[in-house]
Order: sequence, then C-alpha cells, then structure tokens
Amino acid sequence: MYQFLNFIGGLGLFLFALSLLESSIKNLGLKKLKDFVKKHTTNIYGGIVVGFIVTAVIQSSSATTIIVLALVGAGIMPLKNSIGVILGANIGTTVTAWIVTILGFKVKIMLVANPLLAIGALGYLLIDNKKYKNIFLFFISFALVFIGLEFMKESMKEIAHHINLADFRNYNMLFYLLLGIIITAVIQSSSATTAIALTATASGIIDYKTALLIIIGANIGTTVTAWLGSIGRDSNKKRVAFIHTVFNLTTGVIVLLLLNPLSRFTLYLAKNDYLIAISLFHTIFNILGVMAILPFVNFLEKLSRKIIKDKPVIVTKYITNIDTSMPEIVNEALNKELKRFVKKSLKFYLHTFKISSKAFKDEKYLNLYIDYDINEEYRYLKKLSSEIEKVALEVNNDEILKTLYNITISNKQIKDISHNIDEFLLDDNEYLKEYITQLRLKLLNFAKNFYEWYKNGDEKPVFKPITLNIAFAIKNEKISPYISITLLNVNYYINTALENLINIPNTKNNI
Repeated sequence: MYQFLNFIGGLGLFLFALSLLESSIKNLGLKKLKDFVKKHTTNIYGGIVVGFIVTAVIQSSSATTIIVLALVGAGIMPLKNSIGVILGANIGTTVTAWIVTILGFKVKIMLVANPLLAIGALGYLLIDNKKYKNIFLFFISFALVFIGLEFMKESMKEIAHHINLADFRNYNMLFYLLLGIIITAVIQSSSATTAIALTATASGIIDYKTALLIIIGANIGTTVTAWLGSIGRDSNKKRVAFIHTVFNLTTGVIVLLLLNPLSRFTLYLAKNDYLIAISLFHTIFNILGVMAILPFVNFLEKLSRKIIKDKPVIVTKYITNIDTSMPEIVNEALNKELKRFVKKSLKFYLHTFKISSKAFKDEKYLNLYIDYDINEEYRYLKKLSSEIEKVALEVNNDEILKTLYNITISNKQIKDISHNIDEFLLDDNEYLKEYITQLRLKLLNFAKNFYEWYKNGDEKPVFKPITLNIAFAIKNEKISPYISITLLNVNYYINTALENLINIPNTKNNI
C-alpha cells in the first residue's frame, strides 16, 4: 500500500511538473508562441514542422492543440492549416518519451534534477524580475518532472516484487488498449501515460508488447483534450477535434495491424533494449500515421464540414424574427436590444483589462486578474451589432443607428489594443505597472458611473483622460522609446473609445 501511494504521489508530482513547465514557457512568451504558429502555418507542411517544434519545446501536445483551437476559434488560422499543426504535434509529443527514456532510465535522475532544482529555487526566491522568475520556474518544473519520475520508478520496482506477470497474460489486446485510452483521458496527459508504461516495463510488471498497446491507447486518449477545448458554439473548433480524433484513430488501427512486424523491427533497431524500442516505436508509428493521412487532408476537411455543420447562432433577444411592419413595437424592441448591446460592450471593456465583474459590487475584486476570451466576446458583439443595424435600417431609426455606430467604433478601438494590454500586464516595468493599476481603477469607476447614468439618467459620467509624461519617463529610463510609442497609442485609443461611449443618449428604462 505504501509503495502504491508513493507511485500515486510520483504521478501527481509528474503531472504537476508538466503543467508548471507548460505555464512557465507560456509566460515566457505566449504571444510570441502564437505569432510563431500563425506566421509559419500557411501550408500543411509548415504546420507539421511548427506542430512538432512547439510540442517538443513546451512538452505538451495538449497545449499545442489548445493554442490551435484558440487560433481557429479566433478566425486567425484556417481550418485546413490547423490540420498540419495537429499532425506535427503528434510527432512532437514523442520527444517526451525520449527524454524520459534517456534521462530517466539511462542517467541517474538525481544528478540532473538536484542541481536544476537548487538553481531554480534559489533564483526564484532571490530575484524579483518576472521574466527571470519564469526562467527559474522552468528549471524547477523540469527538475520536478524527473523527481516525480524517480518516485514512480522506485515504487514500481517494489510493486513488481508482489506482482505475478503470468496473471496478466490472459487479458487480450483490447484491454490494454482501453487502459491506455482511459488513463490518458482521466489524467489528461499522454506523456504521463507513456512514463507509466516505461516505468512498468523497466520494473518487469508488463512486457514490451503490452507497453506498446498502452501507448497506442494513450495516443487515442489524448484526443479527449481537443474535445474538451472545443466545448462551446464554435463549429470550427469541433472540426479540429473531429479531425484530430480521426487521425489518431486511423493511426491506431494502422499500427495495430502492423504491430507484430513493427514491434520486432523497433526491437531490432534498439538492439533488444525495451525502453529504447518503446520510444522508437512511439516515434515511428506517429510518423507512419502522418504519412498515411497526408494525402487525405482535403478530404478530411470536407468531411468535417459535412458532419459538423455551422449552427445558426442567435445573438439577439428582443428583435429575433421581428415583424418590421409595426414600427412602434419594433422601435421599443430595438431600444431593449440596444441596452443589451451597451451592457455587453461595457463588460467587454472591463474584461479586456482582466477586471472581474464582481468588482462592480466590491472594489477589492479589482486585485483579481481574470482571463476572458476577448476574441469570442468581440465576435459576439459584432454579430449583435449587425443584427440591430439590419432592423434599425428597415424602420429608419437614425437615433439607434448613431448610437450603435459610436459603440461599435469604441468596441473596435478597445479590441485593437487588447494584445498591448496583455503585454503590459505581463511586463515587470514599474512605470507600466503603475499605469495599468491607475487605468483599471479609473475604468472601473467610469463603468459604474456610466452604468448608473445609462440606466437611470443620473449625472453624465466623465472620463478624465490619463495624462502621460512620456518625455520624463524616457529621460529617467523608466521606459524605452519603443514602449513609449505603444503606450501613447494605447492611451489615445482608450480615451477616444470612452469619449465615443459618453456621446450616446441615455435611457431611464431598466436594462
């Protein structure tokens, strides 16, 4: 029981370390990573290379899949281009198996882990710079991966003494295949499942072929992440998950049919070293899968569109299928719909600055920084704006149209600087920190006052523009000239966006 708990603890540490490793790399340059993916995935082959590189670097095919889903969902990456990245990610994930095999079993783990952990922990505690903290966090997480693996390996050796391998020989191939699928689906990491298979093989608990079946199952089980990431209204995200599933299932079937000759071939290449052979098998079968699926990429894209159709998204509440032959009723409905649009736009501004809606009631929540899907919110607002505009044009409601245009311009201006805000929030520069802190507080107060004015017709809110002494900041080396230009641009967009908002007429009706 004690050794089993050691194994579970080691697995938990391994999973936690992988998650920490992924987070540290993201924090070091998530935007750059997304820009890299977007820039180099203009064709299927470029996508494969990018998928391989990104997954090999961040050690998580699931993370690569999530990035792809985000880019496809945002309309930045076409569906066809995403297929290449998914294919490459499947090959890239095999790098983890090689790292685990070579460093985890061929080298004394603690000789690698202890120095990394010491450097990482000391650096993280002693240095305040956010960028360097993420580098030291990377060292810590990398060390913890191998410490977790060491716990698993050592506990497996003890468990092996109490397990008779003959007891498992009656189970058929399907059992171990399903075991790999289930473990990966539950723990959300094919890398961890591969590590379990490697440690169990090294300890003699399972044989070579059983480990291969578990790894094939893990390859199929990792598609669960894509489906979880595709939850929502976006059909293209579901298509990415569908294509990912078809690819991994197809690869699994092909490899199962070739299991005996392929397992013998990899064992021969590995000179009868089972652990090397498992990693080699993992790499070869993913490459074979990519080669097999490449000629059918266009067919896969068409099939996904045929099976997963675009569902009509109803964004309106009061003007859906309204009869425009009765202007009085239509105008009343338009006013209500416009109120929804104003309210949602206001939330969009706050969410761009990662301000929680709870901050409306209690300012202490302003200290929270919440990540929202700004692209999804903006797309929703654009659709809602378009629907209101159609109806307003039919009944010639110029007042609604004028208000709508003002808010739409404001929304676009805020959206255009959202990536700059993300960069500012991650930056350690004290001047930028102070600027963002002041701006978030001013924006929250403005939003509260604006909401009351728009709803009840109270005193019209005023947004006092934030004045920046850029020349002073540059002279005193508080910011670089490059940052100063971005800062001026951001400040201008915010000020003009909120001025546009203030110019709309209010209503005394409840929202």
